[in-house]
Amino acid sequence: MRTLGYLLWVGVCLVAAPSVLRGEEHRCTVGMDFAGVPEQFEEDPGGYIAVYHAEHNVDNWRALSIYRNCEHTFGYITLSVSGGGGVRIWTADRMSQVCSTGGSHEWPAAEIGGPGQGATLLWVEGTSPSWEQGDVHLHVEWYGTWDDVNLTVIEVDADVDAEDYIENDENKPGKVILVNNGDTDMDGIPNFADGFDRDEYTSKDDAPSGEQFVPILIKISQAVNLDNAKLTISYNQSTPGSVSLPGPGGPSYAPGTGALRLWTKNGSATRTMRSVTEMTQQEMEQCAVIGAGSPRVRNPPGNWVAPAGSNRSGGGGNEAVEAFDGKGPQGTPRAGRPQRE
Repeated sequence: MRTLGYLLWVGVCLVAAPSVLRGEEHRCTVGMDFAGVPEQFEEDPGGYIAVYHAEHNVDNWRALSIYRNCEHTFGYITLSVSGGGGVRIWTADRMSQVCSTGGSHEWPAAEIGGPGQGATLLWVEGTSPSWEQGDVHLHVEWYGTWDDVNLTVIEVDADVDAEDYIENDENKPGKVILVNNGDTDMDGIPNFADGFDRDEYTSKDDAPSGEQFVPILIKISQAVNLDNAKLTISYNQSTPGSVSLPGPGGPSYAPGTGALRLWTKNGSATRTMRSVTEMTQQEMEQCAVIGAGSPRVRNPPGNWVAPAGSNRSGGGGNEAVEAFDGKGPQGTPRAGRPQRE
């Protein structure tokens, strides 16, 4: 037993760094930061990143920084990636892949930024959505010290009755929607002004005119908590309340500015011109038009539907509907992570 203990003691002396022998190992730590997420929340709830689609022409890669907290450069620093969602880690120039979910990479410690050098920059790309919140785990380790970041890879997509490869191509028209200026029920009120009681002095515009709107399907990956998430839909809206009514001897009905409306019901259903931001939850379950801002709507009835534009577009394919991902609430701060000096 004495001989074994002696051999172990010799082994430690051969591989240990000078700082460890001086009792300063607590000063040499490795850290990792994910862009936009405070350090105390990097594990719970963690960071969010959207699945990258090159055809969407949106740069949603997120920066990841790794750093040393001391000047010593002994050994290797290892980054490992595990979990349910798919990510790729890239070098600072975005030219070389470092690793991906299920893999790892190690650098000589001297290649990772230390005090006075700045952190080493990497980029994270989302490739497939998470099954659960925070199910992608980034772990960096160096000589018994480590840091962790959890990520949720989310995917939000808006689909109309058009092929994906032309929906976001600026050189193609996308989905063609006719201007909604007919009079389907022949009540003297154009369709863009009918079916939502725009004129309080007549009941003719209360009933729907019966035209069919174009469906838009919003798809959100399952790791997103719909009780807490916020979805922003951006489009060139023409609000129902901006429709001009005819006066005695004056001009006829005219739509307001903008080119599109988004509704929660089809054109064959009675609707209201009030925005969901002005309604109670019970009212939203009836029917509504999505107004400006960032409405929080959980499970609206049916599909999102867009009627034919109330104004003509200036050219082919120049009106877009985009769905942007939101973030859930912050979680409990965590303790014990190495702090950057």
